[in-house]
Amino acid sequence: MEHRSSRHPQEGVEEEGFIELLCLLLAFRPPVAHVKAKRYPVKYAIIHTAVTVVASLLSPLLVALAGAAGSESIQALLDASDRHPVVAVSEVHRLEQDKAFLLSLIRDPGFSRRVKDIAVEFGNAHYQKALDRYIAGNSLPMAELRKIWRDTTVVNGLWEAPIYGQFLAAVREVNQKLPKRRRARVLACAPPINWSRVQSLEDAKTFLDRDSTCAAILERESLSKNRRVLLVMGDAHVSRRNFYGKAPDNVVNQIESRRPGSVFVVHTYFGHLKSSREIEQHVVSSGNKVPNLISLKDAWFGGLEYTPPRPVTRTRVGGGQAVSEQVTFPSPPHLRDVADALLFLGPKQLLTRSRPSPGAFDPEYLSELERRHQLLLGAALDRKQLYD
Repeated sequence: MEHRSSRHPQEGVEEEGFIELLCLLLAFRPPVAHVKAKRYPVKYAIIHTAVTVVASLLSPLLVALAGAAGSESIQALLDASDRHPVVAVSEVHRLEQDKAFLLSLIRDPGFSRRVKDIAVEFGNAHYQKALDRYIAGNSLPMAELRKIWRDTTVVNGLWEAPIYGQFLAAVREVNQKLPKRRRARVLACAPPINWSRVQSLEDAKTFLDRDSTCAAILERESLSKNRRVLLVMGDAHVSRRNFYGKAPDNVVNQIESRRPGSVFVVHTYFGHLKSSREIEQHVVSSGNKVPNLISLKDAWFGGLEYTPPRPVTRTRVGGGQAVSEQVTFPSPPHLRDVADALLFLGPKQLLTRSRPSPGAFDPEYLSELERRHQLLLGAALDRKQLYD
């Protein structure tokens, strides 16, 4: 949630925003364990405790309401898949709530009757055969399984967060309960790089275009075979317009250049917009529950500018060189130009992230990750970012 304080939103909640948070706690089904009383002034500790108790007492009702809202959102996506061969949902890296929602979608009986493929950014296509075996229910040694998400061209350890391995395991579990003809295939959409054969940047260059690689995989494995697909990638890969208002040469735009109107784009909200405060207030005042799939044909939501809350410094990862720059956006697009729907999973302050455990990066893997980072980006790996 945005606040008028100069402090970063995660550093605390100002008094003026406390009542809003109180409303949000009652309006949404929050993980109250993640809202710590020590963030608030002492005089509000009693109120916070009371809200926590009330939320706990109302938990069965809140669960039922959230379940109903989730069912409506899931059905809306299933309906979208009837009209579009590709439903693309922007994945917020390491966020827990969006993966939980996607798994609820995948578990819905209507999903397996419609969608045949689930394409993910966090899998190396070089290991597609191993991934197929695993998703089909066969056992794989952990060392072999981890290569699927460890050995991509994203060299900052991003996919080591446990949520990604858990996501694959959950899809595998869902498949075991279905007849073979209705089981989903998971497509690894990251370039098929074999790091054991990469000793220089020149060796890696043909594997650095993630968007073209994924678009080609979807065309070959899904679209040309009339298989409907759920695409799960970061927002830069699936947004029709970027913050500059331009159409990037990403997966969605490449697919739609060949197959116009074939993709339904869902942009996942995570408190990352200049209008975040207004969005959260609007959802509360409208009495909506979460998860909530909001059509961007809606005049108010669709008319919001797609603008970050403040100028950002961006470092390109996996693009062949390390480039950090402050980015400004003089002509931002509207949300309706970026996506077809906005997936609202809760206010920013109640969203949670999956992070690697302290022992996740064993010495051998960490050494190899540092080699890849230096090779691709020309800079040393910042070990702190491994756990961000």
